[in-house]
Amino acid sequence: MKRLVEATMQRAILMIVCIVIILAWGGISAYQMQRDYLPGINNTTLTVSMRVPGYQAAQVKQQVTDNLASAVKTVDGLSNVESTSYDGGLFMSLYFPMNTDMKQAEDQVNKALAIADLPQTITSTPSVTRLTTSSFPILTYSVTSSKLDEATLRSTATQEIIKQLKSVPGVADVSVFGGAKDGYVLTVRMKDLVKNGLTLDDINKSFALAVPSMPSGTIANNQLSIPVSFDGLPLTVKQMENATIMNKAGKAIPVSAFGTITHSLNDVKTVSRTNGKPSVTLNVIKTPSANITDVANQVKDRVAHLHLDTVNPKDVSFKVLLDREKELNSSLFGLVREGLLGCLFSMICVFFFFRNVRSTLLIAISLPISLLATTAFLKSMGITLNILTVSGLIVAMGRIVDDSIVILDNMYRKREENKEKPLLSILASSVVEMIPAILGSTLTTIAVYIPIAFVGGVISASYSGFAWSVVIALIISFFVAMLVIPALAFMGWKGGNGEKQTVKLDTKMKPILQSAFKHKKAMIIVSIVVFLAAGAYSAFLPVSLLPSGKIGQIAIKAELPKGSTLIQVDSEVQKIEKTLKANPKVDAYSANFGSTMTPQSDDVFDQGGGFITYPNVANLSVVLKNDKDADAVIQQLQKQLPTLSKDVTYTVTSQNISGDDSQMRILFTGSDQATLDQVAQQARTNLSKIANLSVDGKVDLTNGSPKYKVTFDQKAIQDKGVKVADILTVINRYMSQSKDATVTVDHKALPVDQYLDQIATGSNSTITLNASADDVLASLAAEKLIGNNGQMVRFDQIAKIGKDTSASTISERDGQPFSLVTAQITSNDISKVSNQADKVLSDMKLPKDVTYSLGGITQQVKDMIFDMAVAVAFSILLVLLITSSIFKGWRAPLSVLLSIPLALSGVVIALILFHGEWNLAALIGVLMLTGIVVTNGIVLIDKIERNRKEGMDVKEAVLNGSLSRIRPILMTAAATILTLLPLAFSHNVDTVISQTLGIVVIGGMVTSTINSFIIIPIIYEWLHKKAAIKNFSASNETKIS
Repeated sequence: MKRLVEATMQRAILMIVCIVIILAWGGISAYQMQRDYLPGINNTTLTVSMRVPGYQAAQVKQQVTDNLASAVKTVDGLSNVESTSYDGGLFMSLYFPMNTDMKQAEDQVNKALAIADLPQTITSTPSVTRLTTSSFPILTYSVTSSKLDEATLRSTATQEIIKQLKSVPGVADVSVFGGAKDGYVLTVRMKDLVKNGLTLDDINKSFALAVPSMPSGTIANNQLSIPVSFDGLPLTVKQMENATIMNKAGKAIPVSAFGTITHSLNDVKTVSRTNGKPSVTLNVIKTPSANITDVANQVKDRVAHLHLDTVNPKDVSFKVLLDREKELNSSLFGLVREGLLGCLFSMICVFFFFRNVRSTLLIAISLPISLLATTAFLKSMGITLNILTVSGLIVAMGRIVDDSIVILDNMYRKREENKEKPLLSILASSVVEMIPAILGSTLTTIAVYIPIAFVGGVISASYSGFAWSVVIALIISFFVAMLVIPALAFMGWKGGNGEKQTVKLDTKMKPILQSAFKHKKAMIIVSIVVFLAAGAYSAFLPVSLLPSGKIGQIAIKAELPKGSTLIQVDSEVQKIEKTLKANPKVDAYSANFGSTMTPQSDDVFDQGGGFITYPNVANLSVVLKNDKDADAVIQQLQKQLPTLSKDVTYTVTSQNISGDDSQMRILFTGSDQATLDQVAQQARTNLSKIANLSVDGKVDLTNGSPKYKVTFDQKAIQDKGVKVADILTVINRYMSQSKDATVTVDHKALPVDQYLDQIATGSNSTITLNASADDVLASLAAEKLIGNNGQMVRFDQIAKIGKDTSASTISERDGQPFSLVTAQITSNDISKVSNQADKVLSDMKLPKDVTYSLGGITQQVKDMIFDMAVAVAFSILLVLLITSSIFKGWRAPLSVLLSIPLALSGVVIALILFHGEWNLAALIGVLMLTGIVVTNGIVLIDKIERNRKEGMDVKEAVLNGSLSRIRPILMTAAATILTLLPLAFSHNVDTVISQTLGIVVIGGMVTSTINSFIIIPIIYEWLHKKAAIKNFSASNETKIS
């Protein structure tokens, strides 16, 4: 090894050329590397959704859901199937194990569903959704106009804009909220239809053909074909209403006799408003392989230079609601800025100890070499440049310089002690002497990070790129410290000893260490007491999944009773908008409500792979003039909004950049559906009393839209002489399903939505848009049928119309019924609220065999803690394996490992001082701290072991070794702390890495450094004291392997 080091030291030019090549390779790789906001994460749950109009929940389950569930059972690796059949559709969640290839699973599920046995009358097909980080928009625009009318904005303008944006390379899709289609609405008065001798089937077959339309095509004359179009006679609503349809008697009936036609928006499922005015929300989603920067810039350019066919682009205004590319660049620049500041601080620290610019630059050069080489390797591994990989590189900065500092410090020490010996031999020996220690410390740090990439769950999915960044950077930094630093140092030091004296801490720290040795018991007791106190207090710290990063925006959720129409939701939203408009602290607000009944999600970790947003829920986003007013405005709105309506549940929370995935899921199983639904409703009532917990669905007791049952009185039918055929005619009229049509206007095919009005009659009657279910059933009850002797019989004289108690929703998990309760935790302390909810549920008197399980964010937090416990345990085992291979016996490895728990007291103290919480970033910081603490322990114990090998007694070896290693330990600790200091005090709103990690590591580093200098030497001496008394010469247990 010494020959290799000497050979590289004598070939400094070769090292410089290699450095230039590495820097160029890394720089090119960094420039070409794909950029993304987050790494490619797949949710391990696929969702299947399907609309089945006209089918009730029981029919959907028996005829559709059960068949689909049987079909997907053949898919490899499928763990569980969760299905919900509701009136008019179904939603399924297919659960797979972690590390499943979800693209392959999606293909297999699609193939299985394609051959599922479904009734031929069902024309819709199931849709499979795979949730990834690429499923979320990179840009969100709010489109408004002060010149265009609402219909044009939401239909023609929106469709043309979407067409333009979809043509941008790298754009996978543009989803729209609040959009619609330009068309017509035909409202058929069913009672008038019957009076005119027509059926709905007649309308469906003849309406589109009866409406006049101008043709376009060619005029043929022999072999001559002449393209011709006809303009100037646009189709009017009046012409459409005058179109006639033949009844069975052969009489031409005008459409106006039984229907009303209006030029209106079609396919209106969602509504969007900005500051109370009509708007359309556009979400731009990129392809997984596209570069977020390139796609976002091209989309922005397209928006700035729009060319629309029928609308003047200047009449449309775009407001950016979300810009992930801007957030990414802001986060990257912020992290790089904080990293460079940390680097500068650590270099100042190095200069303080070495008092030499050249040596400081030697340490500094290890940073760009390690970081750029790491970037090159990450690119070759297919890892993207995102906020997590960059965070890994920033965090690695604090550790990259450690090996170089230790090597350079030992070179300084040996040079000062052996000034008369040849420089090459001295420096090479000093490098070789430290290789076991820095190799051990590097391996132990790597051992700490490796489990992150393989432990599975949320941790691996999120932080595997982070871990690989650190691991690769550390490996490269080891070779830089072993080969590059000595070569450049030797090149600079040849030619004289004009170096300034370095800062020596031996004499200053010796009295402190000697005093600590005189009061060993007191030192140990104080350390243990602080550790136990910190451990006890840590149990009371808040616990959450991801760090909360408030962005000065407020999210409002308004939930109406299920079954509420879009018009009713709109009315309640207008009340909220009026309240927000009157609040002087509110800058802007937007509202979205309605539903496409397709899966939605907050973030990639949504349990169940997503959820269905129901039409009875409205979501509003509020932007404040001053971000600091968020908490005050939230409290104000929480008091104001409930006074607007007693039938609406309002949830007001601070909007987080990481999504508002704080949903708790409570699953009740073990009985029939009706019993489980009753238990679930009781749970909703009980849980609604918990502070900081907003329970979904607690307003409505029906668990769905009201259902009715018609029970016929067979005796009354016979007594009154009503024919069954007449009864069926009335029933079929009410049960008729509308069928949309298409008409051609100005050579454009426009949709015609068909609405059925069962109540209105007469051409002058008002369309009953606001009719309730009771109104429609009252109309059915008043229908008259012919009985004995031509006597008219009301429908309710032969039938009883009442509420149907059968379930509107049927939920099953692997064939067994369940009932689900969902709630939003509005506090950062997820663990506390979860425990309160668990206590409320455990106090409930559940029916026999009924059990419950907590899921959602509660389960994710538990899984995170378990995964981290596994990762820490595995890391400690690896550390023990490495330290045991470096040091013989068990005493030296134990001395190193004991420094780990003692360092955690600093973590808790730092979290308490900065009002922190336990979350994923904090636990990653603890894991990182483990590696750093062990590194200091190895460097210290290695020197003590060498001293004992040279013949010193235990106490002298410990004292001498501790004093000789105090400088490199303090330098590496200070460099790490100063590197992370900007991150700890950062006000960057990005929450995936956050300042929590910096605070945790800095707090732990302070206590661990004190432990390394005082507690570890005391423990080491105590463990070896008896062995030293017996026979030191025979005690080679701790000889360096």
